Amino acid sequence: MQGSRPTIVFLTAGVTLIGISAYGAMRLETASQRSASAQVAATLNSSGSALTVHLTASKVEGGGYIWISVEGLPAKPPIKDACAGIDSTLTADQATCEEDPCGPHRLQASCVYLMDGSIAPDASGAVDNTIDLPIKPGEFQAIDIRASVCTSSSCGGPIQNTDPIPTEGSRVDVQIPTSTSTG
Repeated sequence: MQGSRPTIVFLTAGVTLIGISAYGAMRLETASQRSASAQVAATLNSSGSALTVHLTASKVEGGGYIWISVEGLPAKPPIKDACAGIDSTLTADQATCEEDPCGPHRLQASCVYLMDGSIAPDASGAVDNTIDLPIKPGEFQAIDIRASVCTSSSCGGPIQNTDPIPTEGSRVDVQIPTSTSTG
């Protein structure tokens, strides 16, 4: 009977640890199920004269809303020339200027706001909106679209160079082919 005592202790410890880890996993899953998320997608028509933005979100609650921002990078100078020398302080996990031209600390001052504003969710906390934006063919070489889940204490306007980037949200860049950006 003496040899079975360590076995019982190990079994009890194992069952206890499994119970603790299952409880932790359930708490993490519950938290992720409650967190709001926003997704944005966009398409440019074949003539380059209209941008269609589709915005979806779920679990937006407690006075929350979605902030959407659409900016265009002018067609000239070419993005490669405009971005020259800007990426010298990037870390390995940051997007380059050419990948995120209208982002903070890039060419943001050159980018033109096409629209921004808030979209309130429906009663279930969901957003499902499509926005059609006319654009002048040849005016832009890239369009930057960002959607963020906001509360009364965060967001509320265009992201400035000093503002923290919202962590809950989505971003998409639409590169405009040269044939439609040269007019």
